[in-house]
Amino acid sequence: MRRFITYGPALVVLITATVTLLAAPAAIRRMQLANHVAQVALARERLDHDNLLAHINRATADVAEAVGPSVVHVEWRSGSDGREFRRGSSSGSGWVYNDAGYIVTNAHVIRGAESLAVQFFDGHVERAELVGLDPATDVAVIKVDPGAGVIPVRRATGHPPRQGDRAFAFGSPFGFKFSMSEGIVSGLGRTALGVTGQGGYTNFIQTDAAVNPGNSGGPLVDVYGRVIGMNTAIVTSDSPQARTDAKSQSAGIGFAIPLDTIESVVDQLIAGDVILRGFIGVRLRDITVSGDPSGFRGGAIYVEHVMPDQAAAKAGLRAEDIITHLDGERMLTNDVLRARVSAKRPGEVVMISVLRAGETLEIPVTIGAARMTARYNLLPVEPGEKPDQDPALAALERIGDVVARYGIADLVASDRGVKLSMVRPNSRAHEHGFRSDQIITHAGGRVVMTPTDVYEVIAMLEGSRVAVRVVDENGDSRVMHIDARSE
Repeated sequence: MRRFITYGPALVVLITATVTLLAAPAAIRRMQLANHVAQVALARERLDHDNLLAHINRATADVAEAVGPSVVHVEWRSGSDGREFRRGSSSGSGWVYNDAGYIVTNAHVIRGAESLAVQFFDGHVERAELVGLDPATDVAVIKVDPGAGVIPVRRATGHPPRQGDRAFAFGSPFGFKFSMSEGIVSGLGRTALGVTGQGGYTNFIQTDAAVNPGNSGGPLVDVYGRVIGMNTAIVTSDSPQARTDAKSQSAGIGFAIPLDTIESVVDQLIAGDVILRGFIGVRLRDITVSGDPSGFRGGAIYVEHVMPDQAAAKAGLRAEDIITHLDGERMLTNDVLRARVSAKRPGEVVMISVLRAGETLEIPVTIGAARMTARYNLLPVEPGEKPDQDPALAALERIGDVVARYGIADLVASDRGVKLSMVRPNSRAHEHGFRSDQIITHAGGRVVMTPTDVYEVIAMLEGSRVAVRVVDENGDSRVMHIDARSE
């Protein structure tokens, strides 16, 4: 019997499969596209109606609007009409402290200035007068005529920042006036060697908000638009710590002077008083505790000596006590403890936690007062006393002003000598070859390790050119001359 083989059904199946295979990707793509369209529409709807980022944007913009009108750009000026900026002038930032026209900035920004001009956010410029400055803490106060009114910035008095808090830095980085950057409080109680000035005060706030040359003196604020500190220095690839007016740019580590230090100094400068520091009368050193019967372990501060008749002795602190906390805040180094105490006002009571013979004690201490000497040591003063400034200190600060007018605006101690932390561009010092980050190892033939050492030599040779040996960043050494004569 003849058999007939038909290919029809198989061909139909093959064609159907082929069509399906060819059409399926397009269908899948259409389905995927429809899904993406739906997802985009849903995302846009959520962004339009419940957008957390928009809330954050609005809050950040509110911080800018709340703080910006209180930030100022500060520059030197020359000329009797006050319209021309001085060649080689320094510039920085500042912020309005109160409605009487007082403005706070860094001492190194305006030290040695012959005249000052302040530009406000709306572009208008006012002449400013120096009220006073404190090189030890790098805080200065200038004043403008409040005229039709100024807008003081809010301050976070009594609300210290915490690590991780969002922070905003304001100022004029690289001359871009009234700028704002954002970051967090990266750390507290930082010691920034080479930034602490002649008095050695530390306890800086560390932030990763962009801080660059020109930000010096600008406020660091919290999410409520309240000042928590003042920008003063940065860590750079060229220099472990540099003033924000030096040549380098930020590497993401900036330092700010905390508000409690600023307020304690500013109020005394405005009052015209000699600056008094909080003082308790102890000699301290850092230690690490382990195996204490109390169970405490870690960094702490050992009391080596207690001065008779001073605040610590009157409160009952003893030699060999171990200090762990101040007002509930952990104290890891004596530098930070000293800075915290110095920022307190005389008569204020603090609670100091100590370990003694295996027990933890809470000791209330009433803060005393001390003034600074020419060697930047603290000398106790009696309660309520209004002392005169140490004449030797006044003389050295006057020399510091002369050197600043020459163009070396800031000197700081380093382990190799005295670092030129800030040399103003196009100043006489700059024209004579001085540059930021150079190290002075000798002055007048003497080894120098502190700014006071340099100023003392210049004071002895005032009115002449002072020979100094300078080491540059490449390690090359040469003799140069600081011209301390009048222009």
